[in-house]
Amino acid sequence: MICSHAKKLHSMIRTFIAYDNNDFELGDYFDDSHTDIIDEIVANKLIQRTSISGLECTEVKVNECIQAFNGLRFVFVGLSHGNEQQLISNEAFVSATNAAAFTNSFFYTCACSTGDQLGGVLIEAGCLVYIGYNDTVLLHVDYYQVFYKCQNFGIKSFLLNKETINVSFDKMIAYYNEEIERLVNEGGTDEVIASSFLLSNRDGLILLGNGNLTPNDFFAN
Repeated sequence: MICSHAKKLHSMIRTFIAYDNNDFELGDYFDDSHTDIIDEIVANKLIQRTSISGLECTEVKVNECIQAFNGLRFVFVGLSHGNEQQLISNEAFVSATNAAAFTNSFFYTCACSTGDQLGGVLIEAGCLVYIGYNDTVLLHVDYYQVFYKCQNFGIKSFLLNKETINVSFDKMIAYYNEEIERLVNEGGTDEVIASSFLLSNRDGLILLGNGNLTPNDFFAN
């Protein structure tokens, strides 16, 4: 679905996902991560989804899709590479340049290091809440599913339950802990390495802004 919106937009939670399935190294990972989210939220008729991928992950396209929300609140999920100041696909598609477009949003991303600077920039520009990572996000090639399920746990829990973002964030931390413990208990070298990567990612998680918001806050105001 490319920037298509239901007629009764005001009656739904507007969810916008940008995922870089064109990346040479991690394109399949971001694609599978996107599918993991969609497979769980698709049955919820109160969630209206817009997704863009690959070469469409540009600042122009992102701004165009957000403008179609007409200033209403929305949830944004970024599945791509990143750094302290940007989300990146073939170009930077989220940065200080278009941070104001994310006014009234819940911004959620797996991208590396965006919690270091970009998250604060987004909040200052009017973003309601940000969840992401303030350091490099590590992955183990043999455990990709484990990693993206940990990364996606918070947003899926928020969209599918009547809970605050703070609760979703805490449940995400708890899920990380369960997977870390499970891998450690399995005891193999690869499992121990994967668990240490998960531990690093968990410790890099950061929430900025108003964590008391619930899904009801993302219907029309």
